[in-house]
Amino acid sequence: MKPKYRVGTTYTTRGKHPKLCKVVDILQTYSERDGYEEPVKIRYVSEHEFCGQIVTDSDVCEATIAMGNPQNVTDECTCKEGYHSDECLVHNF
Repeated sequence: MKPKYRVGTTYTTRGKHPKLCKVVDILQTYSERDGYEEPVKIRYVSEHEFCGQIVTDSDVCEATIAMGNPQNVTDECTCKEGYHSDECLVHNF
């Protein structure tokens, strides 16, 4: 199970007052059986601005982002040449 969205993806929330949110981290939960790690769930951490302050939501599911018209979704590597970052989904999964 791979994350569908990258760090840096922006989306809007639904409802009466939509907010522009940005994915800042990806949380993955694994279950270990007989020495093999099996992915169980993926959650995203996102941030948005409210009254001049940054609000963090640490339990955003994939469907929330999918319904919010996600932007900046690419399968290209964002690493600098020769250096791979921890946020790069191309090289880390």
